[in-house]
Amino acid sequence: ILHRNGSKSQPPSRTASFCGLQLEGRTYKPTPSRREFTEATYNIALRDFIDCNPAKPKRGKKRPISTGDVIRDRRLQWLRSWCGVFNYLAGHLSPEAQSALNQLYTVTKVYQDNGSSAEDIDSTVPIVSSAFRILTDFYLSGVIPCAIGNDGIATLVVTDANADSYGGILLRVLKVGPGGRQFAAATKAVLKHIPDLSKLLDEDEDTLA
Repeated sequence: ILHRNGSKSQPPSRTASFCGLQLEGRTYKPTPSRREFTEATYNIALRDFIDCNPAKPKRGKKRPISTGDVIRDRRLQWLRSWCGVFNYLAGHLSPEAQSALNQLYTVTKVYQDNGSSAEDIDSTVPIVSSAFRILTDFYLSGVIPCAIGNDGIATLVVTDANADSYGGILLRVLKVGPGGRQFAAATKAVLKHIPDLSKLLDEDEDTLA
């Protein structure tokens, strides 16, 4: 018997919420319960980094170990938080945005290195400002695709839940040429309960991987 957790599942419907997104048909948007990410959000967030403003504590999360250096501690906390946010979208970032995210991770190492000088710390501000701008511009443009590249035509969201937990994965759907039909068949054979993609995407099933 499958014991279903009602709070973590929903009956069939035209819309579904998943990982902060509200999915409907072939479209998606932030769920109403999430704060909208705007230009003001960017400005406030960047100012928090520059001014070393303390981050709001998250319920149930342990406080990071302090080094005794307020600037280093608060900026490192900021970097870890925002790197985590954008890393969640890593599979859907443009090459430029991915490069910007890599820059933020590089700067994180500067703050983790006890040997970094005050000059090293100061030099990170313009780097972070530029990289964070690129990432937020990409997000705010409203054109973040569910699939990047010529071979990606859609993203398939697969979820499951029981009485104790729930989870989900995102799968990129590719359209392959005549020589890739065997590969396409093999990718679908590995997974169970995949819907009929040909009907959803109006494409030849044999060309979808």
